[in-house]
Amino acid sequence: MRKDVIQCSKRVSEDTPDYSCWQMRCLCLVADQLQPLLKEDIDWANTKFENLEKYGIFNDDHEVEITMKLSDIDKNRNGIRVLNEIKKMFDIPITWDWMKNGKATRTVFYFIHRMEWNEDNLFSIYLSHFSVRWILEFGKRQGFLSFDKPSMMMLSSSYSMRLFLMLSQWYSKGEFSIGIEELKKRLCCPLTYTPQNVEDRVLKSAQKEMESKDCRLSFEYKFVSNDRKKGVGRKRFDTVVFTIIDKEK
Repeated sequence: MRKDVIQCSKRVSEDTPDYSCWQMRCLCLVADQLQPLLKEDIDWANTKFENLEKYGIFNDDHEVEITMKLSDIDKNRNGIRVLNEIKKMFDIPITWDWMKNGKATRTVFYFIHRMEWNEDNLFSIYLSHFSVRWILEFGKRQGFLSFDKPSMMMLSSSYSMRLFLMLSQWYSKGEFSIGIEELKKRLCCPLTYTPQNVEDRVLKSAQKEMESKDCRLSFEYKFVSNDRKKGVGRKRFDTVVFTIIDKEK
């Protein structure tokens, strides 16, 4: 695996809540710092919490500490803005549907358990084992994705960042299709957006940003109708087909 590639559960692409670009960068940096744990060959789906402690990743409060610089999230060093954005993550729940003891279970939790910062512009984020598992647990029931960290961090729109994760998730296929309603959900668009709104306010701007920056991936797209109902009249677009472009090939 390339040095700057982050590997995580595909739920990071599918289930991340309505985070801003600063919050998405924070999530990316956390996932990056958790990468060494993948070498431990931990069965995240089945290992009980008390058995995870032997790996030395949790502190006395059963948390994982992640430390980073404010400038890692915002190179303009707008520390107050970054801290305010990270604080908001305490109020944005994540819903995780998973199998617990063989039963379908829904868990609602908050990505950050607590945070600290100091006068050196360093701040620490403390994660519960749920957050760590949510990022790293993948297997038969939950696939994984690999994405290019520099590309993700250079994007400034949360729409672009979410689309980049989707492109990374389906990279090996080269193309994928998704219903417009599901796409709006994945991108956290207003549900009132029409297909034209999605194109004008989301897809075109994300495509322009990926193409204008040194982002590894970009895309082309087209709207199609999968409405199989017979009859006279214009069919409504209900699906978007994405073609993934790797600019390094």
